[in-house]
Parts: sequence; structure tokens; C-alpha cells
Amino acid sequence: MLGSPGMRKRMTLSFIKQRPELLLQPEDLHNHEVNSCKSSCQPHDCSDLSAQGLTTDGVYLIYPGGGNSPAVPVYCDMTSSGGPWTVFQKRFDGSVSFYRGWKEYKNGFGNANGEYWLGLKNIHLLSQMRSYRLRIDLVDFENEARHGIYDTFSLSPFSIDPEEDGYKLHIDGFQEGNSQKPIGK
Repeated sequence: MLGSPGMRKRMTLSFIKQRPELLLQPEDLHNHEVNSCKSSCQPHDCSDLSAQGLTTDGVYLIYPGGGNSPAVPVYCDMTSSGGPWTVFQKRFDGSVSFYRGWKEYKNGFGNANGEYWLGLKNIHLLSQMRSYRLRIDLVDFENEARHGIYDTFSLSPFSIDPEEDGYKLHIDGFQEGNSQKPIGK
């Protein structure tokens, strides 16, 4: 398992009508025990790439299940405030249909250079390897931006078979945001 038990990561989940993006971010970027990825390692998320000195936004390969798992292309936002962010959903122009079946949502679809969904299987692997916080960003039809941050995020954290469990979303501990109430509650 990468990282120390009890270390928290940040995850941003954005369901935005005009520009939804789902993002991950480690809570402590300066903790080298958590971000111990050197130039020869296989990065778990964008925080490991940042620890290697990569600072440019773009598509990189990560290994959500650790070094023995397949590489997955993901968009890393290295320059936005509070980054780096591992983007696991990106929507901005409607070029990719998100009306998909279970298998596609499980495995992911689209292209990390454009609109895409990383996949429930990969998001589950990310949330099993490290602790993450969740950030939800929304832009409503009046173009008003809202966000909420939750202290706990995971997909089927205690499940033997997360697919059979339906990759249940677990969020808790509304921390902060500019929405009037916790988003999704």
C-alpha cells in the first residue's frame, strides 16, 4: 500500500453542466513518505508525477492499482490552485456521449486529451491505495460556480467484489464550500 495509513488525500469530483471534471489531489504534497515516487517508479496518481518534478498540465500514465497494474492514461492538472490534480472525469463540449452502459462506466471511456471518464474500476483502485478527500465542483445553468469538500471519499471500501456491490460511493464529513448545504446530500 502506498502512503502511510491515516494520511489523507484530496479528491475533486466535479459534476458540471458546462465543464465537469473529476479530480484527485493529495492532502500533503510535501510529505515525501507519501510521495516517494522517484524517476524509476510507476506513479499511482498525479501527486507522484509532481514529486518527480513534472509541472506541465497534460496526459500522463498512472498505475491506479500499484506497480503491477496496467498503465492508464489520465489528465494531470499540475497548475491549478491546490494542485496537482488527477482528473478522472472531464466534460466540456459534449463531443463524448456519457449515456453509456455499465461495462463502459466500469472500464472507462473517451480520451484523456479530451472528454473522458477514468472508470469505476480505476477510481476504486485509487481510493483503495490511498485515502482521499472529495471535492465536488458545480456550475449551474446561470453559470454560477459552487463547490463542496468532503473529508472522506471511497468506492466500495470494504467490498470483496466492488462490481457486485455496485461501486457504492461513500462520502462523509462535509468540510467547506460555497454551496448553501452539502452537495449531494
